[in-house]
Amino acid sequence: MIKHTRDKFRQKSLHEQRFIIVLCACTLSLFFWFGLYHPLGQAIATLQTRCERLQRETVWLSEQVSAAGLLPDKKLSGKPDELIRSSLKKAGVFATIQQVNASELEITASNVSIERFMQWLEEAQLKHGLRVVAVEFHASKQSSGIITLTRLTIGVKKNG
Repeated sequence: MIKHTRDKFRQKSLHEQRFIIVLCACTLSLFFWFGLYHPLGQAIATLQTRCERLQRETVWLSEQVSAAGLLPDKKLSGKPDELIRSSLKKAGVFATIQQVNASELEITASNVSIERFMQWLEEAQLKHGLRVVAVEFHASKQSSGIITLTRLTIGVKKNG
């Protein structure tokens, strides 16, 4: 079949042969353009747009989380347990601190003034960049302004 087509092509005049070659080249170029290059270019542009949108959404989400005080913005200056001990002592809150795992500390205390505790907690989050993972407390039977801190878990941001 290829031999038959080649013979037919050679029987054509030189002008017709050139026209067929140019027509085949244009057809192949159009197939390449509309079949491969253009769809790939559109797919790449779409993926880049999606990537940029996701990056903008990630930045927005991290700003919202930081604004809500859910994640620390600052690096800790010193060891987290020492920082917590000194800030608790400064606030006049006597508590027990235990290392739960590599990234969490657990604090327990009894007979704590709710006002002092809330002031310390706000300072720990805003000034020192500590993140509260979980908090459990109940009212003390002794006084209305006193609580027993059953568990306060502080997450420590490790890498940066």
